[in-house]
Amino acid sequence: MEAEIIKLIHENDHFSVGKTEEIVKKEFFIPNLTNVVKKSSAFTSILINDYCDEENIQHLEIATDVPRENGQVERIHRTLIPVLTKLSLDDSTKSYKYVDRLQRLLNSTKCRSTKWTSFELLVGTKMRNREDILIKDLLLEEMEKLLLEQREFLRNDAKKNHEILQSENRKTYNRRRKKASLYKEGDLVAIQRTQFGAALKLRPKFLGLYKVTKLNSKERYEVEKVGQHEGPNSTTTSAD
Repeated sequence: MEAEIIKLIHENDHFSVGKTEEIVKKEFFIPNLTNVVKKSSAFTSILINDYCDEENIQHLEIATDVPRENGQVERIHRTLIPVLTKLSLDDSTKSYKYVDRLQRLLNSTKCRSTKWTSFELLVGTKMRNREDILIKDLLLEEMEKLLLEQREFLRNDAKKNHEILQSENRKTYNRRRKKASLYKEGDLVAIQRTQFGAALKLRPKFLGLYKVTKLNSKERYEVEKVGQHEGPNSTTTSAD
């Protein structure tokens, strides 16, 4: 493309930069540029906005201060930076030597959400790549670590929300609830009818008398019938 542009300029004689840009845009498709930066005071200058407007550059500011709002650049860097750090342990100034290989492997690695590689989505075919086992293992290790961290964050958040809801439900339930009455062996009590059947609307809701014969945990009692009346001879009941 560069040779074609130089040839075009020579054929039409030399002209200014603006004229060159105008002719090149007529002959070649030049997509609009997009500048993605972190939302901060460093990129809110009027000069930057004016320059982007003049050059037809889309200026996007993204939030990266909290995990759920991390931008496009930071999401990639969270995987790339640890891998580059491990590859350049001997000399950190030489980390740039691994960027191209790491980029190829990243673009040829399947995405968990799309089930396709970035290269396949862009070009439509698989990348023919000489596989670097060390870099691939490190990349997969960091991606797995990031996935586990995200899953742990989601689980902790869900647990926290569940505990908040439990606390609210407990307060609502206890608002109209009073402490159960306590009984001791030998006390006479009435028990609630628990048998269901036909024509019970006009029958008494409690049966008794019953005598407490044994105290169990959680305010549960074993009782036996006293006298002749409707109900089981012995049963277990509670003081709810």
